[in-house]
Amino acid sequence: MLTGIHRIGTAAAFDELVNPARRHGMSVVALAEALVVLASGNEAPEPTVARAARTEWRALLRP
Repeated sequence: MLTGIHRIGTAAAFDELVNPARRHGMSVVALAEALVVLASGNEAPEPTVARAARTEWRALLRP
């Protein structure tokens, strides 16, 4: 998702997930899953992870 929106390579997209995951103290996988779920218009099951994804990618998640 990040590769398409930002037109960046996979390594850069991974870095864009790793740094926020570390900052928020959660796994990269959990944060990536939350981003995809929220971007598709659904609510992520874990509120803490959903909040972190919204904080990091608010502009991408606006309707």
